[in-house]
Amino acid sequence: MAQGLELHRLAKDSTYNFIRQIWTIFFGLIISILLARGLGKEQRGIYTLAVLLPELLVTFSNLGVAQATVFFISRKKIPPNQTISDNTTLALWIGFGSMIIGGIIILYGSSIFFPNVPVSLLILSLFIIPFSLSINYLNAIFQGLQDFKHYNLIGMASQLVMLALVIIFVWVFEFSSAGAMLAYIGSNLFGVLFLFILLLKTIGAPNRWKLLLDFHYIHQITNFSIKSHISNSLTYLNYRIDNLLLNRIAGPTPVGLYSISVGLSERLWVPSTAVGAVIFPRIASLAEGDTRREEITPLTTRFIFLLSIIIALISVPLLVWLLPILYSSDYLGSIQPLILLIPGTVAFNVGRILANDISGRGKPELNILVSFFALIINIIANLILIPIYNASGSALASTISYTSLAVITIAIYSKISSIKWHKIILLQKSDFKYIKRFFSKIPSNNKTHKA
Repeated sequence: MAQGLELHRLAKDSTYNFIRQIWTIFFGLIISILLARGLGKEQRGIYTLAVLLPELLVTFSNLGVAQATVFFISRKKIPPNQTISDNTTLALWIGFGSMIIGGIIILYGSSIFFPNVPVSLLILSLFIIPFSLSINYLNAIFQGLQDFKHYNLIGMASQLVMLALVIIFVWVFEFSSAGAMLAYIGSNLFGVLFLFILLLKTIGAPNRWKLLLDFHYIHQITNFSIKSHISNSLTYLNYRIDNLLLNRIAGPTPVGLYSISVGLSERLWVPSTAVGAVIFPRIASLAEGDTRREEITPLTTRFIFLLSIIIALISVPLLVWLLPILYSSDYLGSIQPLILLIPGTVAFNVGRILANDISGRGKPELNILVSFFALIINIIANLILIPIYNASGSALASTISYTSLAVITIAIYSKISSIKWHKIILLQKSDFKYIKRFFSKIPSNNKTHKA
């Protein structure tokens, strides 16, 4: 059974993702500390809000091309090398259009949506968009091919460049939040160039390069991509709507404190991020009616849920102790929001794994309903709790929303898979057999290799 489920391959691919996530945690923590100490609470909050504009534009304008690319490459319905050209063209056209929309928002709505954020910084942030879209669209090719070694290499290299640029622009030249933005843009530019080199070297150049949009290609992927796009957009808005509301109600300084809490708590998404990226193309590649679908996802969800709880119990006391040491006593106000975010973060790990399975089955519309409901809960909870508890109110609202999302997703997955809820999140006796079988093969593999 373990062989039929390809658990060793699942573990190998997930390991690549775990390595990247550990790398991300380590270097992300260093970058976060350097930004927090180099910018201060208010400028850190302003930078967080300025970055939010291009991230929101990318999220709402990307049309789900990356998810569709993974889905169709996994099912061998589009050629990977030609997709390089098609996705690059889409990234450039959509990126240019998004920058125009961003300029209009800045011109007419910056005082409404981004009060206290300099217009010049918002304009600078728009240059992130085409690079971010290109990385999103092109790296999806590696994910669709289930080449997680190269898939993870891009993010790791980009983050290393980001660290170097933060030191140069924020600490050496002291460009404040503008320096942080230049570092972000520079790391994304490097990521695009590095990604092009890896793709051309690994799968070869496309048969032809096109600067004009291929409407046949767009039509081919639209049916799936739009549904997936709406779901992902709602989910991302659910992540970040609290920053906008918190800034509007309480100002940029609480956002600066809250951004540290969010950044640290989201490190606990390591398990679901690592495995979820593997589950989506794996489920998509399986034929309709393949019983392995009903075995792989519950098995991995159970382990991810348990692992998330263990990581939370170990890391939270450590983070509470280290936070004022690493970030300075100015960020003591980040501790309570961090603690309040943890239960929701753990619950979200479960929801993310199941949502990837649901998308892999070609039913992203179900995730749309869940994401929309969770977003409404988040907005209402933030409006009620921020005036009372400030940044801690945003944290509590997020936990309520994430937990609701997980519970509803479990219910939907249980219905479409006919698997009872407790078999999705609670360890089963058979799980220990898989663990024993998995580790029992490691020595024999080593011996074979040596021989």
